[in-house]
Amino acid sequence: MNKTEFMGMNGFVWFFGRVVDINDPATLGRVRVRVHGIHPEDTSLVKDEDLPWAVPIQPVTSAGFAGIGFSPTGLLVGSQVFGFFADGEDCQIPFVLGSIALGIGHIGLTVSAAVKNEINKVQETLFPPKSLGQLAKEYPTKAGAIGNKLMQDLGLTKIQASAILGNLYVESGVKPDIRFGGAIGPAPQVGTSTYGWAQWRGPRLTSFINHVKQVFNVDITTTAATDDHNYSYLLTELKSSEKAAVTALKTTTDLNQATTIWMQKFERAGAEGTKSLPKRIAAAQTALESLSGSGVPLRSTGKETVKSA
Repeated sequence: MNKTEFMGMNGFVWFFGRVVDINDPATLGRVRVRVHGIHPEDTSLVKDEDLPWAVPIQPVTSAGFAGIGFSPTGLLVGSQVFGFFADGEDCQIPFVLGSIALGIGHIGLTVSAAVKNEINKVQETLFPPKSLGQLAKEYPTKAGAIGNKLMQDLGLTKIQASAILGNLYVESGVKPDIRFGGAIGPAPQVGTSTYGWAQWRGPRLTSFINHVKQVFNVDITTTAATDDHNYSYLLTELKSSEKAAVTALKTTTDLNQATTIWMQKFERAGAEGTKSLPKRIAAAQTALESLSGSGVPLRSTGKETVKSA
């Protein structure tokens, strides 16, 4: 751990998250927390059991050891919690300071759909869905997780999956008000505007909106698209209308070549897009390093240590 990334030495890393596991095998009252903006909601990308245990902070009336004091058993699966990472941006030693009065678990499990919708609006306002490139430091962690998913679902190599991610990162990151996963808010009206991981537009944006409605029963014209929405639609395209791009990508073995091919075949970038090729390659290299297990908090990605690419 970098000594400058500890307890506020280089900024203090706070978090909000949702409790997903309270069955601490050490019976210390620890909980596993899926942190908003750090861990994707898709548990196939990062499993609950791969998340680090978070330690609840106890009041001073508790000795905190030797079985003496209070037992922090109030948290339930689904509780929204607030805390910080003791190891700064490494994000591997979380501490929980308290729970937050948000979420279905705090008002009963039998509330109406209308109430649930209002709760979701409040949660989205306080904890807006963060995606792969909204914050630069999140890209390596999520790129590694999503890259593994692409490799599994499409039979790609690390280099080929990284080429896709590098292109997507630059496509949606060139505008300051666009995040990797869509605009800060809902999808725009279909026209010349772009939206989502691949900055889909026109008929493809219409297909994206309809796909999310059909598969997730969510209208992204009224709420922001998530990583899950984007990945699901991307995979649908790559297995159907954009299958030729995947076939071309699978012929590549070099990162530069793979990134260029994907830019040409899938993104179909014009002259302006081609100017950004060095940025695409650099982003692809970051993704490749993540897939190879370097420079990323491994337990936050659900990956085992990999020594080389």
